[in-house]
Amino acid sequence: MNQPEEFNQPEEPLAELEQKELERELMQALRPVAAPEGFAQRTLARVLESNSESKSESNSESNSESKSESKSESAPARFRVIAMRPRPRLWASAAIAAALLAGVFIVEQTHLRRQREEAELAQQQFEAALRITGETLEQTRRQLQQAGVQLGN
Repeated sequence: MNQPEEFNQPEEPLAELEQKELERELMQALRPVAAPEGFAQRTLARVLESNSESKSESNSESNSESKSESKSESAPARFRVIAMRPRPRLWASAAIAAALLAGVFIVEQTHLRRQREEAELAQQQFEAALRITGETLEQTRRQLQQAGVQLGN
């Protein structure tokens, strides 16, 4: 009836085993792999070719049509590099800055408006409390006078 100790040990939960298996598979799938021979040179050549073609395309429309045909033949669309020209980058930067500034302004105005509304509500509550207190004191004064208690005014 004595079982070996390995049978007395509780087994790892199924979830832990699945997690370890997943981690092992991920480690295998995400292991470092060396780039193919000449990959960096081919990539740089495509980038330089794309940049030189985009510069020459802006010079004439007829050249751009013939270059775009050769461009599509030489490199697949997924390998093309898109470079923004300096003016659109400046314009985009200015637009982003303006949007951020407008956002900050709107948030600040909303905060100030909320503070004003809270102050108005507090003022109304204070005035209501003051009115109720005054009415209560006046009612207490009348009751004391009816009871014959003299108050100094």
